[in-house]
Amino acid sequence: MAPGFLFNNRNLKHDTYCPKRAPILFLKGESTMNWTTINFGKHKGKTIPQVILDDPDWFFWAYENKVFKGALAYEAQEVYRRARSIKVPPKNGQRMLVEYIFHKPNGKFGMMRLIPDDPDLEHLNVYPVIDFYLPRAYAG
Repeated sequence: MAPGFLFNNRNLKHDTYCPKRAPILFLKGESTMNWTTINFGKHKGKTIPQVILDDPDWFFWAYENKVFKGALAYEAQEVYRRARSIKVPPKNGQRMLVEYIFHKPNGKFGMMRLIPDDPDLEHLNVYPVIDFYLPRAYAG
């Protein structure tokens, strides 16, 4: 599970349980938000937070192409904003950065990992936040 997302397990473990609005905690410490269930396409029956964890490329494609309407559009905007800037907590008092690793020579996204901040990291693809969109941006 990605950092920053806490789900109501009842909605994830039972494929047959698909309420119109699924209660989900989005960030620790925030109140419950009722998410609208997608009623179309290959992710029918899921909520937007579930989709971004299962298929982030599709979520960003759908967001960019204004596929979401009404309440889904509002929720997609909120998830998009948050998914582009997930804070990385310090580890043992040390500031941590996110390193994005891309395969050479094809440039495809390989993985991301958390590494301690260091002045000698200038040559790496490091960022202060997790950005779910970055692999898609490099695939461009």
